[in-house]
Amino acid sequence: MNFRKTQPDIKTIENVVLSQPQKSFLKQTALYIFPSDENIFKLKIFFKAGSFFQHKPLQAYFTNKMLCEGTTSYTSKRLAEIIDFYGVKLNLTSEEDWASVTLIVSEKNFGNILPVLAEMIFEPAFPEKEFKTQKDIVFQSFIVNNEKVATLARNYFMEAIYGSSNYYGYRTRNEDFNGITIEDLKTFHKHYYTLSHAVITLTGKVGPKEEKLLEKYFGACDEAENGIPEKNKMSFYASEERKIHILKKDALQTGIRIGKVLFNRKHPDDLGFRFLNMVLGGYFGSRLMSNVREDKGYTYGIYSSLASLQQSGYFSIFTEVGKPVCHKAVDEIYKEINRLQHEKISDSELETVRNYMLGNFLRNIDGPLNFSGIYENALLYGYDVDYFYKYIDTIKTINADTLIDLAGKHLAVDTLHEIAVG
Repeated sequence: MNFRKTQPDIKTIENVVLSQPQKSFLKQTALYIFPSDENIFKLKIFFKAGSFFQHKPLQAYFTNKMLCEGTTSYTSKRLAEIIDFYGVKLNLTSEEDWASVTLIVSEKNFGNILPVLAEMIFEPAFPEKEFKTQKDIVFQSFIVNNEKVATLARNYFMEAIYGSSNYYGYRTRNEDFNGITIEDLKTFHKHYYTLSHAVITLTGKVGPKEEKLLEKYFGACDEAENGIPEKNKMSFYASEERKIHILKKDALQTGIRIGKVLFNRKHPDDLGFRFLNMVLGGYFGSRLMSNVREDKGYTYGIYSSLASLQQSGYFSIFTEVGKPVCHKAVDEIYKEINRLQHEKISDSELETVRNYMLGNFLRNIDGPLNFSGIYENALLYGYDVDYFYKYIDTIKTINADTLIDLAGKHLAVDTLHEIAVG
């Protein structure tokens, strides 16, 4: 029993070997296959149908959401029964750049659910009754969330750094729910849910049978008129006002967002800045957490993140604090940014962050289902497995001098927007 009293040795992660997915095409659609021994299939289909492409607020979101609300052959109730009968997990997601449909199903039911899924995606009926119901549900959720200072802080932050003239920064209004119609959804679906601009990933025991099924239901050619209309590169107009306070008299806390427009995964500083972000606020042992939560007790949690979009990217720090300590918390945030710009990170802290990031990476690639999940994020930027080797190499080799340079280059305080709601 002595082993229970002895801490195991901490070993450095030396070699990580990653598998390359099998790439093929279904006539015009890129298909990436992640082989697995598990008796489960995960099929994910990405469409260039995010909010960046919409012409009215909420158009992309509701088009995606209505896919499971009825087709030319099935009512919404019947679809729900089929999904339940086959034990399917279905997830519909609409984000800034991409909309996706994710299907997880047992191996034996893959062939049964595929034709239903294809009809959901390509032949939605957009029934008026279900659309009204969904609008009512989403609107009520929207009203509730807009009472939360964290939600408001994020929305005003995005508007401040990108401006409201584009759908990265546009802040949804109450009246937008009345402005969106069934015809708007049908038009958007016709133009943007096209196989010629889709990416498909499939994880599981994929053989000739499954590939033939995919070819049958997702190998058709799109009509030329359904191609994605040209979209000019987005223009961003950040607010000239760097510090914005939104008064919310009944709030018990103040939501804080501090950050700026930065870059996406394609930028040469991206991987190094991800390490810097981890030091600052990317995990529970970060400097912000140690200072603002553990030492000062101003908050339950504070984090920083680097978000990557197709047309841009942004860095943000976010937390909620009590009114009496709001200014003190903000001062401590800037203090930690200043430390990164002027004090070298110690070897011991560098080693701690290295071990955390490598260990977290191994956890995220544990098994084909997990690996396909993180690989998809790189796929959408045109990267392959080499991207992850560069990521691992950056974690292992980045030094304190490089991190100081990155902090000075990208985190100048006078370039940051500060939003406080409360």
